[in-house]
Amino acid sequence: MTTLASIGSVEVTLESVLALSALSLTMYQAWLSRQHNRLSVKPHLVWDTHRKWTDAGLTLHLHIKNNGIGPAIIKDIQFFIDKRRFGLRPIDPVEQVADHLLKGTRDYQVQAQSLPGIGSSVPSQATIEVARIFLPGMKKQNEQAFMELLNRANMKVKYECLYGRSFTMETTDK
Repeated sequence: MTTLASIGSVEVTLESVLALSALSLTMYQAWLSRQHNRLSVKPHLVWDTHRKWTDAGLTLHLHIKNNGIGPAIIKDIQFFIDKRRFGLRPIDPVEQVADHLLKGTRDYQVQAQSLPGIGSSVPSQATIEVARIFLPGMKKQNEQAFMELLNRANMKVKYECLYGRSFTMETTDK
């Protein structure tokens, strides 16, 4: 009889091990699924510039693009010049930065400007034109000096994914 009892206890032990293994694998699968879901809504904001040369001068297009899969929820936008925070009035912040950098150095026109609002979202694969600046009479040989002047400015955008995970994009990121 002791052998039948010991066989029964082995069966109970094996059943317990199998049940715990199944539970562990189920928990692991749930964790993997959650990680996958988080990645499937991860935004990725990048800074993009495009130059368009004409006989009249240079048009500089400055964009924020969301190359990620999910929307980017904007939490904060800050401007810096020479690595120091640049205080802005709430109206026309891009024009204020352009004035600070370009006024007195050359003719320019801020033809368009747009910033996403705090709490707004940038959809996946969307592009926002932050600024379109026209520089009349600009010649290609002056491009490097102009870009060095422009690179003194940095815009830092703090944003989150739908799960609340925080990210930062800076215009100085390459």
